[in-house]
Amino acid sequence: MSIISNAKELAELIKKVGDIELYRRIVELEGEIIELTRNNRELEEQLQKIKKQSNAIEKLTRKNSFYFLDNDNDPYCPYCVEVEQLAVHLHKTTKISGGRRMWACPSCKTEFAYWSE
Repeated sequence: MSIISNAKELAELIKKVGDIELYRRIVELEGEIIELTRNNRELEEQLQKIKKQSNAIEKLTRKNSFYFLDNDNDPYCPYCVEVEQLAVHLHKTTKISGGRRMWACPSCKTEFAYWSE
């Protein structure tokens, strides 16, 4: 039996006894339990997301100031990998600076010059 089921069962028993104040407090407690359960589920989802990001970061290799995944020629943002612990691909822009293609990070908005061609 779950904690929510137990709270509902207790509320029904108290309702039958006729203690309205105690019933009201049990119903409030039930709402708090539901909220805590929802928060717990959200935290578990966030933890899974963090674990996936961590696993992705562990597979990256640093080459020439950028991070790469094996068999992937598009670089990952060094700032996001090192500071934010996020594996974020850089996006190739149409800009050229000093003969190098500019790449931009969609997450931190930093632009990098990278010779990829």
